[in-house]
Amino acid sequence: MPSTHAPVLEVEGEDIREVTPATAVLWRRLGIEALPEHETMLLPTERLVVPDADHLVRSAKRLVKSIQHVGILQNPSVVVKAGADIHDTDATFEVIAGRRRVLAGCLAGLTVIKCEAYSASTIPLSALLALIENEQRSAAWVREVEALRCLIDEGVGMTLDDLAAFGFDRATLAERLKIAQLPVPLLNRVLKGGMSREVVRKLVRLTQAQQERVVGLALAGEEITAERVNDILRAQINAGLEPIQAALAQGWNRCLSQRLGVRNREDRPHTQARSPRRKCIHPPQPRR
Repeated sequence: MPSTHAPVLEVEGEDIREVTPATAVLWRRLGIEALPEHETMLLPTERLVVPDADHLVRSAKRLVKSIQHVGILQNPSVVVKAGADIHDTDATFEVIAGRRRVLAGCLAGLTVIKCEAYSASTIPLSALLALIENEQRSAAWVREVEALRCLIDEGVGMTLDDLAAFGFDRATLAERLKIAQLPVPLLNRVLKGGMSREVVRKLVRLTQAQQERVVGLALAGEEITAERVNDILRAQINAGLEPIQAALAQGWNRCLSQRLGVRNREDRPHTQARSPRRKCIHPPQPRR
């Protein structure tokens, strides 16, 4: 599937290393004069220090299987400990981004890990680097959907069990698979970044007919918002409730009619049946 992403550099030949005045102000706020030098290095795992490792081990175990199969695909970011040189063979490095990956790599038996090693850092800079990496990975779900769609189009025939063997979470994978099977106009908009994750999660809950309604909106160039999808979902829920509401109404009317019928019979005036009039037999009177 061809890439739909816009070019990173808006102007050809743009120098990404150029420091603008705004960037210089940002560096000063972070306690540095310039972005510290960094380079990609293969570092022994025993020289990597992971802060709060005890709290991350459980979640890191989910990555072990995939790392055993294909390794660590995105390099963690580390900073050399204060007072040491980045090329010192005895220097230790603190992991500032990718802590779970490093822990999972250790659990998987890796002896070295490729890292982006910074020569210096400050607490604000470390926090910013972690935030930037998380932002870069925040769109990873779109790439996962694109990869799943590619597997579907190529007829690979992998099952959820096959993918789960790489350490994927089944519930997350099932959701991504539903997104990958959306109608093509909607899927294309997802892959172009034209829909938020919240909207896409709502889309997969729609029926096929309702998704086709959204396709019509997309083809007309309209924006697909969470509110538009919510309106369709509400209509779907209301349509499903109509037969139930009608049945309840019929049952209530029938019950009410029965109760009124009993009450009417109870409210009728009671008329006592007259007993037949008895004739009094008088003794014969003596003749005078």
